[in-house]
Amino acid sequence: MSTQDTLARWHAQMEAGERRDWDAVMAHFDPDCEWWLVTSGKRFRGALEIRLFLESGLGAADRDKPEIRGEFASGDWGLFEYTSRGIINKGVNRFSAVTNPKAVRRSPSATDVSRVVRSLVMGFVMRLARIFLIGRRFEIPVCFIYHLNERGLIDRVNEYVGKKSFARGGQSTP
Repeated sequence: MSTQDTLARWHAQMEAGERRDWDAVMAHFDPDCEWWLVTSGKRFRGALEIRLFLESGLGAADRDKPEIRGEFASGDWGLFEYTSRGIINKGVNRFSAVTNPKAVRRSPSATDVSRVVRSLVMGFVMRLARIFLIGRRFEIPVCFIYHLNERGLIDRVNEYVGKKSFARGGQSTP
């Protein structure tokens, strides 16, 4: 892969995502791609998991045009860094469900009762937190390191997310 081909592949999938054209986005990914959120340890494997993650993540906010901070490529590896800004909307509930799925148990044993209660309380706390986030402006630095396979498709993404910053309503972040 040339440097220009590697950069063009990343930009093409980002532009398709901004249009919410999910079929076009996924055309840039290998069906067996792995997307790793390095800072949280969460991994999405395969086209379906990655598509759900991207759809829910981009649907969780009304986003401003990304501020590209830097990018480069060398052969089949690329790096893209930008600042994501926008206002959180009700889609944050779906995003949270995709990135933090709850384990479902049919009949917990007596030893699991405290774990179940803790899970219910944390679920309530998280729902409450999401309610207070809706309508707030955010700013998050994000960096992607990605790889293209021999067919020129993205087959690996490592995503690093910096410290989030929030402000009330439409105010800008510090």
